[in-house]
Amino acid sequence: MIRFFISDQHFGASFVRDEAERRSVFLHFCTYLRTLPGAELYILGDFFDFWIERAGKPRRTYLPLLSAMKELIKDGVSVTYLQGNHDFMPMSFLERMGVRIVTEQTFHHAGKCVHLEHGHRIRKGTKRGVLYGITENRVLQQLYKMLPLCISVPLAEGAAHLSRKKGVAAHHPHKYERYRGCIENVMGQRGYDLCILGHLHVCSVETVSTGVYANCGTWMEEGEYPLLYLQDTTLILSRLCPDGTPQEPIKTVSL
Repeated sequence: MIRFFISDQHFGASFVRDEAERRSVFLHFCTYLRTLPGAELYILGDFFDFWIERAGKPRRTYLPLLSAMKELIKDGVSVTYLQGNHDFMPMSFLERMGVRIVTEQTFHHAGKCVHLEHGHRIRKGTKRGVLYGITENRVLQQLYKMLPLCISVPLAEGAAHLSRKKGVAAHHPHKYERYRGCIENVMGQRGYDLCILGHLHVCSVETVSTGVYANCGTWMEEGEYPLLYLQDTTLILSRLCPDGTPQEPIKTVSL
């Protein structure tokens, strides 16, 4: 069994030029995964720049991507979606498709404790942590759903843009160092051997004092489609080719 991990595609972001290319890579990747029955795909949040449903239906522009996920599930590939800070609205449509929606997940692989989450909740108690608590409030979500689309969509786009502008660790190296230190402490406290996150938009695989920390990075950089996967006892960092198949490994770490 092979477990694949991706995150932070931000499909639907209005400012990204290569949306069609990124979509094509994902659709081809799904075709590749369908040749691997029993494989598992974990999307570690912010796959969409923002998620919104009306009358139980998502944005039309997302339908080709969702259809590809549905075909994966039909062919025996499990899909788990770990909600990120851009995914604060309920994702009922995905659940009805058979996608498992969670905020975090911990499992054992090859005898090692593996923890997954998007990463925005790691630093609990910060100002941004409080903000996420507000956006995930069910009452406020219901009020938001009552807004007309001419207001709710621009509001969501603005919030998504603001979140990216302030939060991308690739643009703030000191933020990355703080997050990494926090992650290392959490791993030690909770006994995780491997922690895989997204959120920071910094692709990496690092051996730290408490285990192995990996980040899925982002697909928003031109021509970059990072992919992490667990095969047997090895964590592999790679990138996807335009045809959706993995390139030669960039880095491997034995668990």
